[in-house]
Amino acid sequence: MKVKLTQGMISSLPVPEKRTDYRDSVIQRLTLRVEPSGKKSWYLDYKFDGKRKWWFIGHAEYISLAEARREAQAFLGILAKGKDPLAVPEPELTCGLLREKYYAPWVVENRKSGEETVKGLKRYFARFDDRPACSLTLGDMELWRREMRETRKLKAATLNRAATYLTAMLNWAVKRKLISSNPLEELDHLKETDSKKSWRFLSKEEIAVLKEALRARDAAVRVGAQPCIYAEPLSGAFADPLEPMVLVSLNTGVRWGTLVTLRWRNIDLVHGTMYIEAGGTKSETAQTLPLNSAALDALKKWRDDAQEAAPVSLVFPAPMGGMFYNVNKAWYRLLADSGLGHLRWHDLRHTFASQLVIAGIPLNTVRELLGHKNIKTTLRYAHLAPQGLRAAGAARKGGTPGEGSPFDPLLRFVSTREFRALRRAARAPPLDPARFFVKKRGKKLLNASLHPAQAPRPWGE
Repeated sequence: MKVKLTQGMISSLPVPEKRTDYRDSVIQRLTLRVEPSGKKSWYLDYKFDGKRKWWFIGHAEYISLAEARREAQAFLGILAKGKDPLAVPEPELTCGLLREKYYAPWVVENRKSGEETVKGLKRYFARFDDRPACSLTLGDMELWRREMRETRKLKAATLNRAATYLTAMLNWAVKRKLISSNPLEELDHLKETDSKKSWRFLSKEEIAVLKEALRARDAAVRVGAQPCIYAEPLSGAFADPLEPMVLVSLNTGVRWGTLVTLRWRNIDLVHGTMYIEAGGTKSETAQTLPLNSAALDALKKWRDDAQEAAPVSLVFPAPMGGMFYNVNKAWYRLLADSGLGHLRWHDLRHTFASQLVIAGIPLNTVRELLGHKNIKTTLRYAHLAPQGLRAAGAARKGGTPGEGSPFDPLLRFVSTREFRALRRAARAPPLDPARFFVKKRGKKLLNASLHPAQAPRPWGE
Protein backbone atom coordinates (compact mmCIF):
# COMPACT_ATOMS: atom_id res chain seq x y z
CA MET A 1 0.00 0.00 0.00
CA LYS A 2 1.05 3.59 -0.66
CA VAL A 3 1.24 5.88 2.39
CA LYS A 4 3.01 8.99 3.60
CA LEU A 5 5.57 7.51 5.89
CA THR A 6 6.77 9.23 9.05
CA GLN A 7 9.29 8.11 11.61
CA GLY A 8 6.65 7.87 14.31
CA MET A 9 4.34 5.84 12.10
CA ILE A 10 7.11 3.40 11.30
CA SER A 11 7.76 2.79 15.00
CA SER A 12 4.06 2.14 15.73
CA LEU A 13 3.29 -0.21 12.82
CA PRO A 14 1.65 -3.44 14.04
CA VAL A 15 3.11 -6.86 13.35
CA PRO A 16 1.24 -8.29 10.32
CA GLU A 17 0.11 -11.86 9.82
CA LYS A 18 1.87 -11.90 6.41
CA ARG A 19 4.52 -9.80 4.79
CA THR A 20 3.32 -6.27 4.05
CA ASP A 21 4.92 -3.55 1.88
CA TYR A 22 4.41 0.16 2.54
CA ARG A 23 5.33 2.42 -0.39
CA ASP A 24 6.54 5.92 0.38
CA SER A 25 4.47 8.64 -1.28
CA VAL A 26 7.42 11.09 -1.23
CA ILE A 27 10.11 8.96 -2.91
CA GLN A 28 8.74 6.77 -5.66
CA ARG A 29 9.51 3.06 -5.33
CA LEU A 30 10.92 3.40 -1.80
CA THR A 31 9.34 0.56 0.15
CA LEU A 32 9.21 -0.36 3.82
CA ARG A 33 8.77 -4.12 4.17
CA VAL A 34 7.37 -5.51 7.43
CA GLU A 35 7.73 -9.25 8.11
CA PRO A 36 5.47 -11.38 10.37
CA SER A 37 8.44 -11.63 12.68
CA GLY A 38 8.30 -7.87 13.22
CA LYS A 39 11.43 -7.19 11.19
CA LYS A 40 11.32 -3.96 9.14
CA SER A 41 13.58 -3.33 6.08
CA TRP A 42 14.02 -0.66 3.43
CA TYR A 43 13.89 -1.64 -0.26
CA LEU A 44 13.90 0.17 -3.60
CA ASP A 45 12.44 -1.51 -6.67
CA TYR A 46 13.56 -0.38 -10.12
CA LYS A 47 13.75 -1.48 -13.78
CA PHE A 48 16.89 -1.80 -15.89
CA ASP A 49 17.10 -3.30 -19.39
CA GLY A 50 13.43 -4.28 -19.06
CA LYS A 51 14.03 -6.34 -15.90
CA ARG A 52 12.59 -5.50 -12.46
CA LYS A 53 15.10 -5.59 -9.63
CA TRP A 54 15.09 -4.95 -5.89
CA TRP A 55 17.77 -3.10 -3.94
CA PHE A 56 18.08 -3.76 -0.22
CA ILE A 57 18.93 -0.49 1.51
CA GLY A 58 19.06 -1.68 5.13
CA HIS A 59 17.09 -2.46 8.28
CA ALA A 60 14.75 0.22 9.60
CA GLU A 61 16.09 -0.08 13.14
CA TYR A 62 19.50 1.15 11.89
CA ILE A 63 18.49 3.42 8.96
CA SER A 64 15.99 6.22 9.52
CA LEU A 65 13.37 7.37 7.03
CA ALA A 66 15.42 10.44 6.09
CA GLU A 67 18.55 8.35 5.46
CA ALA A 68 16.58 5.84 3.38
CA ARG A 69 15.16 8.64 1.24
CA ARG A 70 18.66 10.11 0.63
CA GLU A 71 20.04 6.71 -0.37
CA ALA A 72 17.09 6.13 -2.70
CA GLN A 73 17.50 9.55 -4.35
CA ALA A 74 21.20 8.93 -5.01
CA PHE A 75 20.43 5.50 -6.42
CA LEU A 76 17.75 6.84 -8.77
CA GLY A 77 20.13 9.59 -9.92
CA ILE A 78 22.62 6.98 -11.17
CA LEU A 79 19.77 5.05 -12.79
CA ALA A 80 18.66 8.18 -14.66
CA LYS A 81 22.08 8.25 -16.42
CA GLY A 82 21.38 4.87 -18.00
CA LYS A 83 23.68 2.93 -15.67
CA ASP A 84 22.85 0.04 -13.39
CA PRO A 85 23.90 1.11 -9.86
CA LEU A 86 24.12 -2.54 -8.77
CA ALA A 87 26.24 -3.69 -11.70
CA VAL A 88 29.57 -5.06 -10.54
CA PRO A 89 32.28 -2.98 -12.21
CA GLU A 90 34.62 -5.09 -14.29
CA PRO A 91 38.26 -4.90 -13.27
CA GLU A 92 40.32 -2.71 -15.58
CA LEU A 93 42.21 -4.73 -18.17
CA THR A 94 45.92 -4.41 -17.46
CA CYS A 95 48.60 -4.53 -20.13
CA GLY A 96 49.97 -7.78 -18.73
CA LEU A 97 46.56 -9.47 -18.69
CA LEU A 98 45.76 -8.20 -22.18
CA ARG A 99 49.04 -9.61 -23.50
CA GLU A 100 48.98 -13.03 -21.81
CA LYS A 101 45.27 -13.90 -21.84
CA TYR A 102 44.08 -12.37 -25.10
CA TYR A 103 46.77 -11.08 -27.48
CA ALA A 104 49.59 -13.64 -27.16
CA PRO A 105 47.52 -16.74 -28.14
CA TRP A 106 46.10 -14.92 -31.15
CA VAL A 107 49.31 -13.36 -32.48
CA VAL A 108 51.33 -16.58 -32.12
CA GLU A 109 48.73 -18.51 -34.08
CA ASN A 110 48.03 -15.93 -36.79
CA ARG A 111 51.33 -14.12 -37.36
CA LYS A 112 54.61 -15.65 -38.47
CA SER A 113 56.51 -13.33 -36.13
CA GLY A 114 54.05 -13.86 -33.27
CA GLU A 115 56.54 -15.37 -30.83
CA GLU A 116 59.01 -12.57 -31.51
CA THR A 117 56.24 -10.01 -30.93
CA VAL A 118 55.32 -11.50 -27.55
CA LYS A 119 58.97 -11.64 -26.51
CA GLY A 120 59.39 -8.01 -27.55
CA LEU A 121 56.38 -6.93 -25.48
CA LYS A 122 57.78 -8.71 -22.42
CA ARG A 123 61.32 -7.44 -23.00
CA TYR A 124 60.47 -3.77 -23.45
CA PHE A 125 57.16 -3.15 -21.65
CA ALA A 126 57.16 -5.37 -18.54
CA ARG A 127 56.98 -2.16 -16.47
CA PHE A 128 53.43 -1.57 -17.72
CA ASP A 129 52.09 -5.04 -16.84
CA ASP A 130 50.14 -3.78 -13.81
CA ARG A 131 48.91 -0.63 -15.54
CA PRO A 132 45.39 -0.53 -17.03
CA ALA A 133 45.77 -0.58 -20.81
CA CYS A 134 43.63 2.54 -21.20
CA SER A 135 45.67 4.51 -18.65
CA LEU A 136 48.88 4.67 -20.71
CA THR A 137 49.82 8.15 -21.86
CA LEU A 138 52.16 9.68 -24.41
CA GLY A 139 54.16 11.01 -21.46
CA ASP A 140 54.72 7.44 -20.25
CA MET A 141 56.15 6.56 -23.66
CA GLU A 142 58.43 9.58 -23.70
CA LEU A 143 59.85 8.61 -20.30
CA TRP A 144 60.24 5.03 -21.52
CA ARG A 145 62.13 6.17 -24.62
CA ARG A 146 64.44 8.37 -22.58
CA GLU A 147 65.25 5.57 -20.14
CA MET A 148 65.84 3.05 -22.94
CA ARG A 149 68.26 5.41 -24.66
CA GLU A 150 70.16 6.22 -21.48
CA THR A 151 70.32 2.76 -19.89
CA ARG A 152 70.24 0.33 -22.82
CA LYS A 153 71.67 2.64 -25.51
CA LEU A 154 68.90 1.66 -27.93
CA LYS A 155 68.68 3.33 -31.33
CA ALA A 156 65.66 5.13 -32.70
CA ALA A 157 64.86 2.28 -35.10
CA THR A 158 64.78 -0.23 -32.23
CA LEU A 159 62.56 2.02 -30.11
CA ASN A 160 60.18 2.55 -33.02
CA ARG A 161 59.94 -1.18 -33.66
CA ALA A 162 59.27 -1.86 -29.97
CA ALA A 163 56.60 0.86 -29.83
CA THR A 164 54.95 -0.77 -32.84
CA TYR A 165 54.55 -3.98 -30.83
CA LEU A 166 52.62 -2.12 -28.12
CA THR A 167 50.45 0.04 -30.38
CA ALA A 168 49.55 -2.98 -32.52
CA MET A 169 48.37 -4.83 -29.41
CA LEU A 170 46.26 -1.89 -28.28
CA ASN A 171 44.71 -1.45 -31.74
CA TRP A 172 43.91 -5.16 -31.76
CA ALA A 173 42.19 -4.82 -28.36
CA VAL A 174 40.13 -1.85 -29.57
CA LYS A 175 38.83 -3.81 -32.59
CA ARG A 176 37.68 -6.58 -30.26
CA LYS A 177 36.13 -4.10 -27.81
CA LEU A 178 38.38 -5.16 -24.97
CA ILE A 179 39.28 -1.50 -24.43
CA SER A 180 37.45 1.61 -25.53
CA SER A 181 40.33 3.37 -27.30
CA ASN A 182 44.06 3.27 -27.95
CA PRO A 183 45.70 5.90 -25.73
CA LEU A 184 48.85 5.76 -27.88
CA GLU A 185 47.07 6.34 -31.18
CA GLU A 186 48.85 9.67 -31.72
CA LEU A 187 52.31 8.40 -30.77
CA ASP A 188 54.90 9.68 -33.24
CA HIS A 189 57.88 7.65 -34.37
CA LEU A 190 61.35 8.92 -33.65
CA LYS A 191 63.42 10.15 -36.56
CA GLU A 192 65.78 7.35 -37.52
CA THR A 193 68.80 9.48 -38.28
CA ASP A 194 71.20 6.56 -37.99
CA SER A 195 69.16 3.93 -39.84
CA LYS A 196 70.56 4.51 -43.34
CA LYS A 197 74.12 4.33 -42.05
CA SER A 198 73.53 0.70 -41.14
CA TRP A 199 72.31 -0.19 -44.61
CA ARG A 200 74.77 -2.28 -46.51
CA PHE A 201 74.93 -4.44 -49.58
CA LEU A 202 77.73 -6.70 -50.72
CA SER A 203 79.69 -6.20 -53.91
CA LYS A 204 80.48 -9.10 -56.25
CA GLU A 205 83.88 -9.42 -54.62
CA GLU A 206 82.38 -9.48 -51.13
CA ILE A 207 79.81 -12.08 -52.22
CA ALA A 208 82.69 -14.27 -53.35
CA VAL A 209 84.43 -13.74 -49.99
CA LEU A 210 81.25 -14.68 -48.11
CA LYS A 211 80.80 -17.89 -50.11
CA GLU A 212 84.42 -18.86 -49.58
CA ALA A 213 84.04 -18.23 -45.84
CA LEU A 214 80.94 -20.47 -45.82
CA ARG A 215 82.85 -23.30 -47.50
CA ALA A 216 85.76 -22.88 -45.07
CA ARG A 217 83.40 -22.92 -42.11
CA ASP A 218 81.68 -26.03 -43.41
CA ALA A 219 85.01 -27.85 -43.59
CA ALA A 220 85.94 -26.67 -40.10
CA VAL A 221 82.63 -27.86 -38.65
CA ARG A 222 83.09 -31.34 -40.12
CA VAL A 223 86.44 -31.81 -38.37
CA GLY A 224 85.26 -30.27 -35.11
CA ALA A 225 87.34 -27.09 -35.43
CA GLN A 226 84.17 -24.96 -35.19
CA PRO A 227 80.94 -25.58 -33.31
CA CYS A 228 78.04 -27.06 -35.26
CA ILE A 229 74.52 -25.64 -35.04
CA TYR A 230 73.19 -29.17 -34.66
CA ALA A 231 74.38 -31.69 -32.11
CA GLU A 232 76.60 -33.34 -34.73
CA PRO A 233 77.68 -32.35 -38.26
CA LEU A 234 75.61 -33.78 -41.09
CA SER A 235 77.17 -36.14 -43.60
CA GLY A 236 75.67 -34.61 -46.74
CA ALA A 237 76.58 -31.60 -48.86
CA PHE A 238 76.28 -29.24 -45.86
CA ALA A 239 77.48 -29.79 -42.32
CA ASP A 240 74.65 -27.67 -40.85
CA PRO A 241 71.97 -25.29 -42.16
CA LEU A 242 73.93 -22.02 -42.04
CA GLU A 243 75.38 -22.20 -45.57
CA PRO A 244 72.15 -23.17 -47.40
CA MET A 245 70.23 -20.56 -45.38
CA VAL A 246 72.65 -17.83 -46.46
CA LEU A 247 72.60 -18.97 -50.10
CA VAL A 248 68.79 -19.03 -50.22
CA SER A 249 68.51 -15.59 -48.61
CA LEU A 250 71.19 -14.14 -50.88
CA ASN A 251 69.58 -15.49 -54.06
CA THR A 252 65.88 -14.94 -53.28
CA GLY A 253 65.87 -11.87 -51.04
CA VAL A 254 63.46 -13.45 -48.54
CA ARG A 255 63.35 -12.01 -45.05
CA TRP A 256 64.54 -13.98 -42.04
CA GLY A 257 60.98 -14.51 -40.81
CA THR A 258 59.99 -15.96 -44.17
CA LEU A 259 63.11 -18.11 -44.41
CA VAL A 260 62.58 -19.94 -41.11
CA THR A 261 58.90 -20.65 -41.89
CA LEU A 262 59.48 -22.17 -45.34
CA ARG A 263 58.05 -25.64 -45.79
CA TRP A 264 58.98 -28.29 -48.31
CA ARG A 265 55.43 -28.56 -49.60
CA ASN A 266 55.81 -25.07 -51.05
CA ILE A 267 59.16 -25.69 -52.75
CA ASP A 268 58.95 -26.91 -56.36
CA LEU A 269 62.40 -28.25 -57.19
CA VAL A 270 61.23 -29.39 -60.65
CA HIS A 271 60.02 -26.00 -61.92
CA GLY A 272 62.33 -23.98 -59.68
CA THR A 273 59.74 -22.00 -57.71
CA MET A 274 59.11 -21.13 -54.10
CA TYR A 275 55.57 -20.43 -52.95
CA ILE A 276 55.24 -18.25 -49.86
CA GLU A 277 51.92 -18.42 -48.07
CA ALA A 278 50.04 -15.27 -47.11
CA GLY A 279 51.04 -15.53 -43.47
CA GLY A 280 54.72 -15.90 -44.36
CA THR A 281 55.26 -12.42 -45.80
CA LYS A 282 55.37 -8.99 -44.24
CA SER A 283 52.66 -7.78 -46.62
CA GLU A 284 50.53 -10.84 -45.72
CA THR A 285 49.96 -11.67 -49.39
CA ALA A 286 50.81 -14.95 -51.06
CA GLN A 287 53.81 -14.86 -53.38
CA THR A 288 55.52 -17.18 -55.86
CA LEU A 289 59.25 -16.58 -56.25
CA PRO A 290 61.55 -17.96 -58.92
CA LEU A 291 64.68 -19.81 -57.85
CA ASN A 292 67.92 -19.14 -59.63
CA SER A 293 70.42 -21.90 -60.18
CA ALA A 294 72.33 -21.14 -56.96
CA ALA A 295 69.26 -21.23 -54.73
CA LEU A 296 67.87 -24.27 -56.52
CA ASP A 297 71.15 -26.17 -56.22
CA ALA A 298 71.44 -25.31 -52.52
CA LEU A 299 67.90 -26.49 -51.80
CA LYS A 300 68.35 -29.73 -53.74
CA LYS A 301 71.50 -30.57 -51.80
CA TRP A 302 69.95 -29.53 -48.51
CA ARG A 303 66.83 -31.62 -49.06
CA ASP A 304 68.67 -34.84 -48.26
CA ASP A 305 70.54 -33.23 -45.36
CA ALA A 306 67.33 -31.83 -43.83
CA GLN A 307 65.81 -35.30 -43.62
CA GLU A 308 68.84 -36.44 -41.70
CA ALA A 309 68.64 -33.41 -39.40
CA ALA A 310 64.97 -33.73 -38.54
CA PRO A 311 62.17 -35.36 -40.52
CA VAL A 312 59.82 -32.37 -40.38
CA SER A 313 58.12 -30.22 -42.96
CA LEU A 314 60.23 -27.14 -42.26
CA VAL A 315 62.94 -26.49 -44.83
CA PHE A 316 65.36 -25.32 -42.14
CA PRO A 317 64.45 -27.02 -38.86
CA ALA A 318 66.04 -25.86 -35.62
CA PRO A 319 68.10 -28.34 -33.53
CA MET A 320 65.00 -29.34 -31.55
CA GLY A 321 62.84 -29.62 -34.64
CA GLY A 322 60.97 -26.29 -34.41
CA MET A 323 61.64 -22.94 -36.02
CA PHE A 324 64.91 -21.08 -35.65
CA TYR A 325 64.82 -17.93 -33.55
CA ASN A 326 68.26 -16.86 -34.71
CA VAL A 327 71.69 -18.20 -35.69
CA ASN A 328 73.55 -15.17 -34.39
CA LYS A 329 76.42 -17.08 -32.76
CA ALA A 330 77.38 -18.91 -35.96
CA TRP A 331 76.60 -15.87 -38.14
CA TYR A 332 78.81 -13.40 -36.27
CA ARG A 333 81.69 -15.84 -36.06
CA LEU A 334 81.42 -16.34 -39.82
CA LEU A 335 81.62 -12.58 -40.37
CA ALA A 336 84.63 -12.30 -38.06
CA ASP A 337 86.46 -15.07 -39.90
CA SER A 338 85.61 -13.63 -43.34
CA GLY A 339 86.68 -10.09 -42.49
CA LEU A 340 83.45 -8.62 -43.89
CA GLY A 341 82.75 -6.65 -40.72
CA HIS A 342 79.28 -5.86 -39.49
CA LEU A 343 76.58 -7.35 -41.69
CA ARG A 344 72.96 -7.93 -40.74
CA TRP A 345 71.07 -10.89 -42.13
CA HIS A 346 68.64 -8.40 -43.70
CA ASP A 347 71.57 -6.97 -45.68
CA LEU A 348 71.46 -10.14 -47.76
CA ARG A 349 68.08 -8.88 -48.96
CA HIS A 350 69.63 -5.49 -49.75
CA THR A 351 72.33 -7.31 -51.68
CA PHE A 352 69.78 -9.28 -53.69
CA ALA A 353 67.92 -6.10 -54.62
CA SER A 354 71.03 -4.12 -55.51
CA GLN A 355 72.39 -6.90 -57.72
CA LEU A 356 69.11 -6.99 -59.62
CA VAL A 357 69.30 -3.26 -60.25
CA ILE A 358 72.92 -3.58 -61.34
CA ALA A 359 71.84 -6.30 -63.75
CA GLY A 360 69.38 -3.89 -65.34
CA ILE A 361 66.22 -5.50 -64.03
CA PRO A 362 63.33 -2.98 -64.01
CA LEU A 363 62.41 -1.66 -60.57
CA ASN A 364 58.84 -2.91 -60.95
CA THR A 365 60.16 -6.44 -61.45
CA VAL A 366 62.37 -5.98 -58.38
CA ARG A 367 59.28 -4.85 -56.50
CA GLU A 368 57.46 -8.08 -57.44
CA LEU A 369 60.38 -10.25 -56.40
CA LEU A 370 60.74 -8.47 -53.04
CA GLY A 371 57.00 -8.58 -52.40
CA HIS A 372 56.57 -4.83 -51.93
CA LYS A 373 53.03 -3.51 -52.21
CA ASN A 374 54.19 -0.04 -53.20
CA ILE A 375 56.91 0.85 -55.70
CA LYS A 376 58.00 3.66 -53.36
CA THR A 377 59.34 1.05 -50.99
CA THR A 378 61.46 -0.42 -53.77
CA LEU A 379 62.83 2.96 -54.82
CA ARG A 380 64.92 3.12 -51.66
CA TYR A 381 67.14 0.45 -53.20
CA ALA A 382 67.88 2.58 -56.23
CA HIS A 383 70.52 4.62 -54.37
CA LEU A 384 72.32 1.43 -53.36
CA ALA A 385 73.47 0.83 -56.93
CA PRO A 386 72.95 3.91 -59.12
CA GLN A 387 75.06 2.35 -61.89
CA GLY A 388 72.21 -0.10 -62.32
CA LEU A 389 70.14 2.67 -63.91
CA ARG A 390 72.66 2.91 -66.74
CA ALA A 391 72.56 -0.85 -67.14
CA ALA A 392 68.78 -0.72 -67.27
CA GLY A 393 69.01 1.94 -69.97
CA ALA A 394 71.28 -0.32 -71.98
CA ALA A 395 68.78 -3.13 -71.62
CA ARG A 396 66.02 -0.95 -73.05
CA LYS A 397 68.16 -0.39 -76.13
CA GLY A 398 68.44 -4.11 -76.69
CA GLY A 399 71.73 -4.70 -74.91
CA THR A 400 72.49 -7.52 -72.52
CA PRO A 401 71.82 -6.27 -68.99
CA GLY A 402 74.19 -7.11 -66.24
CA GLU A 403 76.84 -8.87 -68.30
CA GLY A 404 79.03 -10.75 -65.90
CA SER A 405 76.47 -10.40 -63.10
CA PRO A 406 76.21 -13.32 -60.72
CA PHE A 407 72.50 -13.43 -61.54
CA ASP A 408 72.92 -13.89 -65.33
CA PRO A 409 69.32 -12.90 -66.32
CA LEU A 410 67.53 -15.19 -68.77
CA LEU A 411 65.70 -12.54 -70.78
CA ARG A 412 64.26 -12.67 -74.26
CA PHE A 413 62.63 -10.08 -76.44
CA VAL A 414 59.65 -11.49 -78.29
CA SER A 415 56.92 -10.11 -80.50
CA THR A 416 53.42 -9.48 -79.26
CA ARG A 417 52.06 -12.39 -81.31
CA GLU A 418 54.71 -14.77 -79.98
CA PHE A 419 54.06 -13.63 -76.45
CA ARG A 420 50.31 -14.30 -76.77
CA ALA A 421 51.08 -17.81 -77.95
CA LEU A 422 53.37 -18.30 -74.98
CA ARG A 423 50.65 -17.06 -72.65
CA ARG A 424 48.22 -19.63 -74.02
CA ALA A 425 50.79 -22.35 -73.62
CA ALA A 426 51.75 -21.23 -70.13
CA ARG A 427 49.20 -23.58 -68.64
CA ALA A 428 50.91 -26.50 -70.28
CA PRO A 429 53.50 -28.27 -68.09
CA PRO A 430 56.17 -28.62 -70.82
CA LEU A 431 56.62 -24.83 -71.06
CA ASP A 432 59.92 -23.69 -69.66
CA PRO A 433 58.91 -21.10 -67.00
CA ALA A 434 60.83 -17.96 -67.99
CA ARG A 435 59.99 -14.28 -67.82
CA PHE A 436 59.44 -12.59 -71.14
CA PHE A 437 59.38 -8.97 -72.08
CA VAL A 438 57.15 -7.85 -74.92
CA LYS A 439 58.60 -5.34 -77.37
CA LYS A 440 55.64 -3.26 -78.52
CA ARG A 441 56.14 -1.14 -81.66
CA GLY A 442 59.87 -1.12 -81.01
CA LYS A 443 59.52 1.50 -78.26
CA LYS A 444 58.02 0.22 -75.02
CA LEU A 445 58.69 -2.89 -72.92
CA LEU A 446 55.76 -4.39 -71.12
CA ASN A 447 56.63 -6.56 -68.15
CA ALA A 448 54.30 -9.56 -68.33
CA SER A 449 54.00 -12.48 -65.93
CA LEU A 450 53.14 -16.00 -66.90
CA HIS A 451 50.54 -18.19 -65.32
CA PRO A 452 51.12 -18.61 -61.53
CA ALA A 453 51.59 -22.33 -61.97
CA GLN A 454 54.44 -21.56 -64.34
CA ALA A 455 56.30 -18.98 -62.32
CA PRO A 456 59.14 -17.05 -63.98
CA ARG A 457 62.49 -18.78 -63.96
CA PRO A 458 65.07 -16.64 -62.25
CA TRP A 459 68.60 -15.79 -62.85
CA GLY A 460 71.27 -18.48 -62.62
CA GLU A 461 74.87 -18.13 -61.71
